[in-house]
Amino acid sequence: MRNSVSIVLLVVAYSAAVFLLLSAGRLTDAQSEETPELNRGQLQAMVAEAEAAFEADPENIDRRVALATLHYQAGHFETARDLVAPVFESSLEATNLMVNLEYLFGHYDRAEELVRQVMANNPLDFEARIIGQIVLSKIYYHTNRFAQAQEALDLIEQVRAMGGKLELPGLEELLTWMHSFGEPPYQIDWGGKTETVLPFVMTDPLPVIQVEVNGTPIYAIIDTGGAAFILDTELAASLGVETAASLMGTYGGGLQGETGFAEIDSLTLGDVTISSVPTMTLPVAEMTATPDFPYTIQGILTTSILEQFLGTIDYPSSRLILRPKTGAALAALQQQNAGKTVAEVPFYLAETHYMMVKGTLNGDDDLTFFVDSGLVDEGAMSAPIQTLEYLGIPVPETVFSTDNRGGGGAYASGNFPIAVLGLGSLRQEGVLGEYGSMAPETYWEKGFIQDGLVSHRFLRRYAWTIDFTNRMMIFAVPE
Repeated sequence: MRNSVSIVLLVVAYSAAVFLLLSAGRLTDAQSEETPELNRGQLQAMVAEAEAAFEADPENIDRRVALATLHYQAGHFETARDLVAPVFESSLEATNLMVNLEYLFGHYDRAEELVRQVMANNPLDFEARIIGQIVLSKIYYHTNRFAQAQEALDLIEQVRAMGGKLELPGLEELLTWMHSFGEPPYQIDWGGKTETVLPFVMTDPLPVIQVEVNGTPIYAIIDTGGAAFILDTELAASLGVETAASLMGTYGGGLQGETGFAEIDSLTLGDVTISSVPTMTLPVAEMTATPDFPYTIQGILTTSILEQFLGTIDYPSSRLILRPKTGAALAALQQQNAGKTVAEVPFYLAETHYMMVKGTLNGDDDLTFFVDSGLVDEGAMSAPIQTLEYLGIPVPETVFSTDNRGGGGAYASGNFPIAVLGLGSLRQEGVLGEYGSMAPETYWEKGFIQDGLVSHRFLRRYAWTIDFTNRMMIFAVPE
């Protein structure tokens, strides 16, 4: 029997539906207007055709860039980078692709350099400059340089003063939120420690830990499906936390809910205290008020918090371990894992928090999954209808239940059997999948195909470390 909350927090701090890119003279969404709504099988056929054309004329730069773009859309990011790197200065399209790839790999300095080159080469093209500032703002988000969001705000004001019309839904609110920080976010005080360990209060259906927000103890779940730390709306109000902006975010089932953007003075995690913490507000207590959670949950620890650390979500030992992002800390982890079976899986960080990994489903190993630990369900992964159709998996019957809800409310959900599910070299057999939480538009919304998300029921077998510096997930299998 299913008993789920399905807290799939797909909120994106730079618009879930739109990943704005550098493009020739216009704003575009992540999927080119010239690219139809393809499934993976059709895209693979296009890749094969483009490869044949390129092999026939390997000096043709246009064919090289076209092939690289298709590989990017298919999630073959290394191949795309190898193809476009020698010719990235040949066209704006090639530069655009290189920026996106550098961003995915976490090469933020290089991505910023390329964006600024494009902006400098187009000083009178306000649209190109605005697009550039949007990309730069994403980089500032990951490099904790929130104050530099003022650059984009100033440019938007300048364009409007000249009579220009801009349609940038949600962007100004989010830039305003970033600019509201008087000092750099995520200032960490280790209190003389080299690591901190937070025991789980409970492990299933999601890990729950106790943290302190502005000195107030609360229970929080760990969920990599969200961006900034998420605080319960009512608790935020009672603590005097004021929102700098708000907008409609997209959550499980494709539903939308109002999301506030604020700052909390301090977040204490065991022996560590983080000051000036970017925070989103949602009705967390209401979302988690089910028999699954015997505790009142008022916070969600998400990817942007974990990104500040070398963090291990150790499910078998029921604990969260946080270490500094240093070589010494990584060496300590490797020593801890000595003698254990360890799988290392590369990942790519899209937008604010989408950790993308190559994976397999029922024998097809050319898939791209979002690793989102926050799905409360019997299913080890969730897939949109396009993936089910591509793999020939029957669409399961779905049931609408108030227990299936995320930040936008309740939605219908159902389960389907999976023969084999894998991330990198990891494989699990005879597990279930979930259908319903991933709306059809999630398939293409990032500019490449997202075949599904892998979540708690898969991850809970491992001590899972996320090394953001080296873009590597390290899975230790308990003996």
